[in-house]
Amino acid sequence: MDYMDVILKAIAFIEEHMFDASVYEDVFPHVKMSKYHFHRIFLAGTHETVGNYIKKRRLTQIGERLRQTDDKVIDVALDCQYDSHEAFTRAFKRYFYESPRAFRKSNRDNPLLRLDRIDRAFLECAKTRLELVPNIKTIGPLSLIGKRAAANFKDNQLGNLWDNFKQQCRQHAIQTNRDAYTVWLQHKEEIKQLAYQQHYDLFIGFPKTSVDIEDEILNTLDIGKGLYAVFHMKDSFSFVFRLYSYIYFTWFKTSGYELGDGYVIEKYSKDFSILNEKGDMSIWIPIKKEQ
Repeated sequence: MDYMDVILKAIAFIEEHMFDASVYEDVFPHVKMSKYHFHRIFLAGTHETVGNYIKKRRLTQIGERLRQTDDKVIDVALDCQYDSHEAFTRAFKRYFYESPRAFRKSNRDNPLLRLDRIDRAFLECAKTRLELVPNIKTIGPLSLIGKRAAANFKDNQLGNLWDNFKQQCRQHAIQTNRDAYTVWLQHKEEIKQLAYQQHYDLFIGFPKTSVDIEDEILNTLDIGKGLYAVFHMKDSFSFVFRLYSYIYFTWFKTSGYELGDGYVIEKYSKDFSILNEKGDMSIWIPIKKEQ
């Protein structure tokens, strides 16, 4: 059996028995593999441990239930195999950074904390299109020319922003056939607490050249030299949240680095299109040695 089929068989079992107390131990005999060997296969294919996948999927489903029903928190806790309201609240707050009651009221949905069921499309993408071992390098300084804007994560607003901006540039005879950048202008403490609905400030643009000048549609942004972890993905922008989630909640834990003070930057190849999922993309994460 192909390793993807083994992983998908395990995932189907986990999804069916998500809140069984013994689901973790039962999945290994279900796929007829030792715990050691299956752990290695599952981690290599999904970039999640079996235990983490179960935890994240459980909490994703619990979050959906809190939002979509009026069920009492204690009933949700007991149904989902927690011994007490307190134990459930602690586990929920560790993951979502807020209590179940606050989560239900806030209606804020963080795409980095949501884990949808892993399917074959993601496994194939992770195998061939995502580079999850970053290059650590000093980059910059970088001078960009472009425009400031704001977007949320719904309805592909960033893709629409880029398409409209490129069209605007062409109308003003501004060269667009070059590498492009999106710079997220958030403070680092805001990055992990994103929400689909909230608008975020950003800068989209191109490397500044001697022929580029500021005018009514163009501004400049200067970024100083900094240390970055650079991750790559290709033709797979629909999985970008999964990559960011991996970076912030998996890679950082064992990297020896912590989030630095600079901007998070996305760099795109000349032929990129977010709307058409075409081209190469690299994500630059500002880092510093862990204190």
